[in-house]
Amino acid sequence: MLSSIILSSEKFLTSREIQTEDNVYIERVKQLKLEILKGVADPAAVGLVLPEISESWLRSRRYGIEAQRPAKDAASIPKEEIEGLLLKNRFLINAALSSVRQFSALLTVNYDIFLFDPGGVNLITIFGKNNYIGYEGYGLAPGVIWNERTIGTSSMSLVPLLKRPIQCVGPENYLEDFHVATGSSAPIFGIKGELTGIFSIGTVFYQGVNSLTLTLAVSIAALIQKEFQVTLYEEMYRASSEATGELMITVDNQGFVTYANQAASQAFQPWESDLPGKPLRSLIGNQPRLEKALRSGKTLQLPEMKTPRLGVMPCSVQPFKDHHGSLIGGLVVLNRGDFRVTTPPKEVFNDIIGESAVLQKTVALAKRFVSSDAAVLLQGESGTGKELFARALQQASRPGRPFVPVNCGAIPKSLAESEFLGYEGGAFTGAEHKGRKGKIENAAGGTLFLDEIGDLPVELQPILLRVLEEKQIVRIGGSQPIAVDFRLIAATNQDLLQLMRQGLFREDLYYRLAVFKIEIPPLRERGRDVLLLAEYFLRQAAAKSGRAPKVLSRAAKTLFLSCDWPGNVRQLANSLTYAMSVAPGGVIRPEHLPAEILPRQTGNIAAATQAARALREALAQAGGDMAVCAGDLGISRATLYRRLKKYGISATLQENL
Repeated sequence: MLSSIILSSEKFLTSREIQTEDNVYIERVKQLKLEILKGVADPAAVGLVLPEISESWLRSRRYGIEAQRPAKDAASIPKEEIEGLLLKNRFLINAALSSVRQFSALLTVNYDIFLFDPGGVNLITIFGKNNYIGYEGYGLAPGVIWNERTIGTSSMSLVPLLKRPIQCVGPENYLEDFHVATGSSAPIFGIKGELTGIFSIGTVFYQGVNSLTLTLAVSIAALIQKEFQVTLYEEMYRASSEATGELMITVDNQGFVTYANQAASQAFQPWESDLPGKPLRSLIGNQPRLEKALRSGKTLQLPEMKTPRLGVMPCSVQPFKDHHGSLIGGLVVLNRGDFRVTTPPKEVFNDIIGESAVLQKTVALAKRFVSSDAAVLLQGESGTGKELFARALQQASRPGRPFVPVNCGAIPKSLAESEFLGYEGGAFTGAEHKGRKGKIENAAGGTLFLDEIGDLPVELQPILLRVLEEKQIVRIGGSQPIAVDFRLIAATNQDLLQLMRQGLFREDLYYRLAVFKIEIPPLRERGRDVLLLAEYFLRQAAAKSGRAPKVLSRAAKTLFLSCDWPGNVRQLANSLTYAMSVAPGGVIRPEHLPAEILPRQTGNIAAATQAARALREALAQAGGDMAVCAGDLGISRATLYRRLKKYGISATLQENL
């Protein structure tokens, strides 16, 4: 085969010069093609190319294709049909883009990437940085038809006929335009075994191609096929599952959630805001029989299954297999008819950890607002746990209903209106064919949580105000009002009154939001709550890793109590995550903590005061025992004496009390 003489080493080339021996074989193949087309040579007796290729040459001639015909003259579907074609194949296109992205470092320099539908109509073309020059004149764009009847023999035109991978090198292609190119193509099949698409890797660099290039094309096509088939299964169940009260969850063959219907999303809303991507075990606990069924590919019916969050309910498992019989995932159905929640709604505030008087006062105030549907404004520094309060309010007032969180600072201004209101199909270029619900409509019956409300675009503020007043929305591109019943909870770490004075926040909207106001206290004002939270995070990390929890040394506890925690609970959690990775043993000491929470031993008076206070408390915790104190701090006794002397601290316990 001509491809067998291509150099086996993969190189990033910048030249298309061909080795002398390669030129000899190329010329031999060209001559062979002429002889076969003229009837001089018998295709069956030729060993230089595959019989499938020589047979395709003959068919190409019968189709009336001239070998000198420019590739860019290939037929295309009408322009007005291209958008519909791409929409029809959107799942295949998305799967291809996702799979190719994993190999972009290998393919985006000297190779071009193509995706075709079964008829050879181009769906995607991704030109390589260097290789693009070779394809400028080919006119390949979405809608162009490359099959055996339009361009003759090529790897992408043979795949639909052979239903298997194939590689065509140089003059093995029918058109002379392709005599400098190599194509490696593989089929993509649907859930019924039907041909769904063709994936191709092309290049004009002969020296950069070998049999491994075809293997790579096959591997990527397999990834695309797997993701595409899983998406089809999800869509099938998505279409049939939203009208039922059953909790329906699809998982991949690794046990990670790929889709959850609305009923499932609502049921797990108090604990998880976004189910796809999470391990199924993290939602329903350790279920050996269920997991075994998913691994073995066998169906399962459980009359009762006890879950840590949802209580006891019937469960069924239906595995997903592709047309080869390979397991690609499964469907888990929980019967909501016997749904028994184990945690009374009013007790959800128990998840807010802390015993300080200031926190208990805040929780008591939040509980008073549960019975009302009026808007609530949560104010507090970043990382204080405003969303935790919002979820507790939602679960106590509207349990089992949707909780839709929106970060107002993360939505582009150009998309803000469509994100909030949704749109009708065809409302604008790029809109989904069937339209889409907005955040407000998704929150109907439940709670809309607008985080960072101070960053809400000024242009959107009057729209939100009107929705709050009228309790209805009109989608973009629509004309019919849609009633929406939801509770609004907003949160901010900014001074909204100051923003009002600056003209950045509407006064009338502020007073609609701030019917009830709750100030979430910063961690530095909560005293020993910091230690309760630290123990909680350590236990949580231990449970996830399956290891014994680490503990804080007395010096680390002292340091935690003296820290200002500008990032609040979020900073505390991140600091412990860091410390658990750094600490070699089971005890977390000050030197294992991030530098930003350690006292800065510089000329700064505040830092020096903080360091001195931490040393005094460490010495007190050790009962005046210098050896114990040094051990708690993870330093030698000599270093401890030097630090005590530096800050003017007596080594005698009584003098430090």
